[in-house]
Amino acid sequence: MKKVTIIFAHPFFEDSVANKEILSVIRDSHPEYQVRNLCELYPDFNIDVEKEQEALMQSDAIVMQFPLFWYSVPAIMKQWMDQVLAHGFAFGTGGDKLNGKHFILSFTAGGNSESYTPLGYNHFRIEEFLRMFEQTAYLTGMHYETPIYELGMRTIGGGADINGVKKHALNQAKKLTKTIEEIS
Repeated sequence: MKKVTIIFAHPFFEDSVANKEILSVIRDSHPEYQVRNLCELYPDFNIDVEKEQEALMQSDAIVMQFPLFWYSVPAIMKQWMDQVLAHGFAFGTGGDKLNGKHFILSFTAGGNSESYTPLGYNHFRIEEFLRMFEQTAYLTGMHYETPIYELGMRTIGGGADINGVKKHALNQAKKLTKTIEEIS
């Protein structure tokens, strides 16, 4: 079994339905996976870079779990990427510490599939927003796995089908688990 580290960020976790459900399922079914909740670990955004780098070096698979925020990751996850995936560690001269590891994106998005089309609300396909992650994997020598995501996970603004969101979250957690098992 490969060692799995899940880098998680959700600035409004207490209000989350989907990500809360995904983490709950993952923690219950695979307590051996290390979950690093950035918002809990670093509420002041003061990231312990050495500790985070050590966690990554000990991992075979790195999962980034998050809700899509403004077509990207939550701010603390972007700061984590900027500081932890540093030159000399993740890329550049001597930056080979992540070579050969598996990189898995697992995220939720509020918009439905129709909104992620050229004529939809967001004007671009969801995969187009993921290019930075794909390039990050290539630059750091990691294996970029097919992203795992569920659309239509909106619970903000009322009228949400909470049971439907939980069902989609359970489906996403199962897909994530299956992907990790397949690469093991």
